[in-house]
Order: sequence, then C-alpha cells, then structure tokens
Amino acid sequence: MKVLYFITRSDTIGGAQIHVRDLALSMIEAGHQVMVVVGGTGIYYDILKKNNIPIIPIMNLKREIDFFSDFKTIISFYNILKSFKPDIISLHSVKSGLIGRVSSFLYRKSKTIYTAHGWSHIRTALGRKKQFYIFIERWLQAVSDKFVTVCDVDRDYAIEVIKIPSNKLKTIHNGMHDLLSKKNEINQTTKFITVARFQEPKDYITLIKAFELLPTTSWQLDIVGDGPDFNEINSIVQKSKIKNSVKFLGRSDNISKLLENSNVFILISNSEGFPRSILEAMRASLPIIATDVGGVCESVKNNENGFVIPVKSPEILSSKIKSFIDSPALIDEFSKNSRLHYEAKFTFDKLYKSTTELYVEVLN
Repeated sequence: MKVLYFITRSDTIGGAQIHVRDLALSMIEAGHQVMVVVGGTGIYYDILKKNNIPIIPIMNLKREIDFFSDFKTIISFYNILKSFKPDIISLHSVKSGLIGRVSSFLYRKSKTIYTAHGWSHIRTALGRKKQFYIFIERWLQAVSDKFVTVCDVDRDYAIEVIKIPSNKLKTIHNGMHDLLSKKNEINQTTKFITVARFQEPKDYITLIKAFELLPTTSWQLDIVGDGPDFNEINSIVQKSKIKNSVKFLGRSDNISKLLENSNVFILISNSEGFPRSILEAMRASLPIIATDVGGVCESVKNNENGFVIPVKSPEILSSKIKSFIDSPALIDEFSKNSRLHYEAKFTFDKLYKSTTELYVEVLN
C-alpha cells in the first residue's frame, strides 16, 4: 500500500504532527510505502528526517488564505501525487485538507481521507466567516472518501452543523505508544502539573485563580510549555501569594519524565478537540482535572479517573484540587482507573489497527 500524508505546519510539534509521525513510522515498519508532505522545513521536518521518513516540503504553503500562494501549492501537491502515485491520500489539519482535496480532485486516482483534529476553525468562527467555512467543507465532501474524527463529539458536530453524511464519518480516538514508568510517591506536598501553551484557548487565568484560593503549604504546581502569553501569566503569578509554589519549566522534550514525577494532571482550556496531553497523563497513571470541552469527557470519566468541570469556574476547580490534596487515597484510586482506561481504549496499537482497517475499507 502506498500512503501519502499531508500536514500543514512543520514549524511546530503538536498532536497532529505526532499523530502523522507515528502512523508513518508504523506503516513503514509494516512494509508499506510512505511519503509525508509538509509546509516548509521547520523543527517537525527535522524530526521526520531524523526518523528516516521520506518527506517533501512545500515551501510556499501558508496557513492563511492567499489565493496566489494557494494556487501554486495546489499545483505542487498535484505534481507530487503524479510522481508518487499513492493509493491513499491522508490529510491532516485545515489548510492541507483544503489544498489536498482540491489536488486529489484534479488527480482522481487515489482515495482521500481527511482527519479533522477538531473543527476549531469552524467552531470559533463567527457570522459570515463561519458560514463560508461550512460551505467549503460541504463542497469538499464530494472529493472526500472518508472523514476521520478523533472523538465522538467532533463526529456529532460534523453531522449536525456541517451536515456531513454519517456514512462518510468514522471516529478513531487518538492513541499513543506505551511507556514503562514508575508511579510518583505522594508525600506531604501534592504535585500538580499542567502541560499547555501560553495561548488561547488555554485558560491560565482560571488555573491561577483556583490555586490562589488554597493554602500555599501543601501543594506545588509545575507548568510546562511556552507561548506568546507567557510574560503576562508569569507577571500575574510573581505578584500573587502563590509565586513560591508555582514552577515554570518551559517547553520540554521529556514530558513523560515530568508526568512520572507528578501526582495530578490539570488541563484548563476554553476549547479542545481530543487532547493528547490528557492521554499522556493517563498513560502515566495520573488522575485528571479538565474542563468539559470538546472530547475531554470521552477520556476523563467524572468521579472515576478525574473530574470534569465547567469552563471559567475557579471555585469549582479549587475544590477539586483540594479534594486531591486532602485524600491521597483518592489519588491512588483515580490513578489506577486512569491507567486502566488508557490501556482499554487509547493505546497506539488500537489507533493503528483502526486506521489500517479504514484504509483497506476505503480501497475496497
């Protein structure tokens, strides 16, 4: 089988980039021919090269709408299709989904699958812009053999709002390779960790307000990530009473080790698709506190392996944090449930099996 993956950005490493990398590596190991096409030659391009994954950069691909640049990108991708002759075109992220499906319509010799890693460009748009995006997605249905959503919430949104036929949709939850890790001991200081960019839709203000409602002697919060809003959030923390209990660790390439040395994972956001960071925490046997957005409730089972709370609710968040501080037994119970839930539904083997079965189904 020949599979061509196409993703827009190579200047960052997010969930979609990791998803494509892991699928490409596993397909190659299984004896299939794979090519990955990306926009530009950033850090993600370097990672793919390091893993010996065949890759082609398209230098004029931009995230923003630019008709002249987009036309050149369509021609470039069409020429790649003619050269590689894939059986499957697997598209990831919004712009590559648009460019890739227009090019595949011109090529007409491959099956096309578009994976929507959340419909954030439609969910967050307003007025005419939202209607324009919906119109484009409906028009592109004709050249999409299948849509993959990473959670059932996104699948339902596609049916109800975008009006994509249900028989063209399949949910394949994110999954990740297992890692052997040791569980961190709970001592007098309960260690909380969040891994998130300092940028909307992540809600650090609510997170800080929640911890400000607590005594500062029995907990520590590690914040992992970078982003354009870091200086603002750091300034707020340094002026608060919790400054000595909060550690900014910056961007890290060893998230699994940091999770291993923590007790509870928190993700407070105003919008999500199906966050991989929660799955990483579950793999590390951590209880979760997260806002009820996107497909979060499909991984975090309320009162089983964590707590799902409303957005913009610092008082509720603070009470859930306190419940873990007050009860090491609760942490232990939810930790075990998180790990079991990960093993049952969110391993990479399950994702890979479902994905390759879909490839065969589409080709047949």
